[in-house]
Parts: sequence; C-alpha cells; structure tokens
Amino acid sequence: MSVRTQFFDIIDQASWLQRTLLIGAACSILWTVWTVPSTALTQRVFRDALLFICIPVALAITHGRKLGYRIDRTAIRDTIVLAAFVLPFYLVGSSLPSIREYYPMWSTTLAFGAFLPHAIQQLIIVIAAETYYRGLLCVGISDEIGRISIFISPIIYAFHHVGKPPIELLLSGPTDVLFGAVDYHAQSLLPSIVAHGLGLVLLDWLVLHEPVFPPELVMKSLRWIPVPLWLLWRKQMDIHTLVVTIAHVTSDWATQPWSGEIQRGLPFWPRPRQVSQVILTTHAQRPAV
Repeated sequence: MSVRTQFFDIIDQASWLQRTLLIGAACSILWTVWTVPSTALTQRVFRDALLFICIPVALAITHGRKLGYRIDRTAIRDTIVLAAFVLPFYLVGSSLPSIREYYPMWSTTLAFGAFLPHAIQQLIIVIAAETYYRGLLCVGISDEIGRISIFISPIIYAFHHVGKPPIELLLSGPTDVLFGAVDYHAQSLLPSIVAHGLGLVLLDWLVLHEPVFPPELVMKSLRWIPVPLWLLWRKQMDIHTLVVTIAHVTSDWATQPWSGEIQRGLPFWPRPRQVSQVILTTHAQRPAV
C-alpha cells in the first residue's frame, strides 16, 4: 500500500474534529511558508482568502457543518457589546508610538479613492482570519468539545502576530480567547468580524490623523500596567528577540527578593533599564543570517 493511499485511508477514518485540526494545521503551515511582499495588500488578500476562507468553507460544506456565518438577535447583541468593549483600546492604542509607526500596515492616504479600497481589502483579510481562527477552530468544533474550542487557536493566533508591535503580540492571545468566547456564545462570527475588521479600519484612520490623546500622557497613564514600557515604544519584535528576552527576564525573576514585593502586594516586573540591556545584548549576540 502506497503512502498516498495510507494517507487518504487515515483521512477517511478520521472524525470531524480530527479532520478540522489536521486541515487547520495544514492551512497554518501553508500560510507561514507562502510569503507575500509586505507591501502587497492584494496578494495578501488572495492568499488569506484562499487558505482561510475557501478551504474551511469547502470543508464545512462537504461535511454539513457550520462555521458561524449567521446573524440573529444574540449575534447582534454580542456584536454591540464586544465592539463597545474594544473601542477604547483602539482609541488609546492609536496614540502609542509603536502602533503609529507600524500602522497602517499597507500604505494608504485619507483620500476617499485610496482609503476605501484599502479598507475593503482589510475587511476581507479580517473575514478570512475570523473564518479560520474563530470559525473553523472554534465555532466549527464547538459541538464536539464545547467551551474547550475557545482555547484551540490562541497559540497559533499569537504566533502569526510575531513581527508586529510587542504590545500587540502580547495581547493577541488574550484577544483571541475573548473573541472566541463571544463568538462561541453567539455561535456567530459577526461579533469578532465587526470588532476586528471595523476596529482595524478605524485604527488606520486614526493613525493617519493627529493622535487622539498626547502620546506622553498615554504613556504616563499606562504606567500602572504590569508590562515594561519599552513594549509600548518598540516598533516590532522578531521571534528570536522575544524568546531570548523572555528567557533572560524569567531567569532574573528567580533571583529577585520576592518577599518584599509580595508583602507590599505589588507584582514584580523587570525594570525598563534591565530589559533594555537584555534587548541590546540579544541583538549583539544574534547570529548573522
């Protein structure tokens, strides 16, 4: 029996959950190795639509399954609640230096003839992402594993955010869980598509204007958050720097006087100067490519 025959025999015997996870993993790998120029928005739309819309939808249709393409009263209510919840994050985030340097991800202007096609293509990319992460890997398998489906895609979602501003990378996992939980409750992709898609369009529009809030004021107001402030300033982080930084900081935590911090009820976090030194050391020691 050939390897090809054995492979299709395994597919034939697999359950819907197993097939979904297998096809989902294959789509993720193909998305990673199928690189497109960072400035080529149309090529990005084509790749994402093919891998994250066409394949999952075809799989669902052939198996009589649903991915969450439905609108009802619950979906509309959850959409309004989720959109209202994430709106302040977009407003404040648009004033952060790292976000303003990174966005818009694809060049555009405020001219109607330029911004509208840009926004439409971004919405297609978002629909593709939500169909894959929250549709195929959450709503689509919710009948089989229940609420556990909410936690299937966050790691993949975070991995696909490597290279974006560090604060966005750190928030991508929790954001995926939040969007997944809302879509799971509504059994619809409408909440995450609206919150994610219209949010990105709004973010681009805001970044192309003067900051809503003074960046210095935003930074000062966010000092209470237990995240080193360099994450809010840095434009992007590659996976090598991320892993080495986490390793260094985690190792340093083990040698710190935890008792004093705990007695004061304050979580211990690395000092900005310490983390900055780690970043500089990491880049200095990074092997040449």
